[in-house]
Amino acid sequence: MERTLVIPRGLWEGLRPSLFPENGNEGFVAGLARPCPSWDGIRYVLEKTLDMARDGLAYSFPAGVGLSRAESSRINTISARAAHYGLVPVHLHSHPAGMPDFSGYDDQEEAGLHAWLQHEGQPLLLSLVCSRDGDPYGRIWEQGKQEMCSVRIGLQTFFPPDARLVQLPALDRQRAFGRAFASAAARLRVGIVGIGGVGMPVAEQMARSGFRHFVLMDPDRVEAVNLNRLYGLRTRDIGRFKVDVAAASIRRACESVGTKASVRVYRADVNTASKRQMNVLKGCDLLLALTDDELSRITCLNLALDGGAEYLQAGVRISQVAETSVIDSIKTEVTGAEVGRYCPLCCGRLDPGQASIDARRYVGGDVWEKALSEGYVPEEPAPSVMSLNAITAGALVLEIQKRVAGLAMADLVQHDWLTGKFFHIRHVEQQLAAGDCAICGRQEA
Repeated sequence: MERTLVIPRGLWEGLRPSLFPENGNEGFVAGLARPCPSWDGIRYVLEKTLDMARDGLAYSFPAGVGLSRAESSRINTISARAAHYGLVPVHLHSHPAGMPDFSGYDDQEEAGLHAWLQHEGQPLLLSLVCSRDGDPYGRIWEQGKQEMCSVRIGLQTFFPPDARLVQLPALDRQRAFGRAFASAAARLRVGIVGIGGVGMPVAEQMARSGFRHFVLMDPDRVEAVNLNRLYGLRTRDIGRFKVDVAAASIRRACESVGTKASVRVYRADVNTASKRQMNVLKGCDLLLALTDDELSRITCLNLALDGGAEYLQAGVRISQVAETSVIDSIKTEVTGAEVGRYCPLCCGRLDPGQASIDARRYVGGDVWEKALSEGYVPEEPAPSVMSLNAITAGALVLEIQKRVAGLAMADLVQHDWLTGKFFHIRHVEQQLAAGDCAICGRQEA
């Protein structure tokens, strides 16, 4: 069973000052992780770090750090009680440059702590060490023994120095993203909800980038109007399910770069999917919402956050002046979500009011008829052209590649191709609505 410690990128950036103090001393951070089942193991997603008391450190040197007796007792008590809520304690500390791995002192102290936690009913202890000039190492203590576990910061996967990395001639020109990119891409599980003008090229581009494991969900079949914007379609594909067409495209793309695809297809609507299908999507490492309605995107956002998966959405909008055929904006957009960093619902990139109208589609009734009659639900599908879909797909895949490579991520990328306005925002300062957010877990201060 594969085990991975996942630290959201925004949380990692926030804890770095405590982990790597400016004075060069070792640092320490304690936190709590939520176990999230994945396809072939468990992801332990770090969700919260514990605030350190002002006088919590007994000592801190370049080659060592220790907590005071009172602070150690407080954190250990919280760690033990966390078992009642299904959470696992995580201890993170830094090492000086040139000391990449756990020390004998670390082994001794963690073994003792693990034994005490077991006695108190907490069966697990996760630990991470990171030198100032190296990558993080992780391990898990269980039943008195330790074993190494993988570490991910966001989508960036870290491998030990002796790991055999994927090396394929067809992917050689991607080396700008780092020597471990192909290996990381080969491990990540990607869920794509919405196999349309954006979803289809995203699937193929990702397959040609080295990604191998996919879950595709879309209930629609190919229609004649799709032939102008879906890659590789022919008239004989009309009537086929889009997920089947995309799966075949992924398999061909993977074969062409020297990999073998694993594709699960669900001819289902994400809003009415079965519990088993929902669980498969939650087990993905990355969930992409590439649909054209608010309800399905909010559903995907819920699934991603509940399952500890990274979430991204993308889309195209050609806007016309009311009651005319005059185009006033041509927009492409890529945005994501991360607890404690950015929520598209809190920032207005998702509209719960429109989602409630979308939901009426499934039950009908007077409200749905009124929404139709008053124009809240367009009677004609939004305009869609291959050129814009290709731009959006490329921008989304590039954002994914950046995150896998550990490069700076963006909360929002938006381009209006008519007015020339462009936004590339690394960290959106959220204008939060009053109250708590039930989607991202944000709590009002």
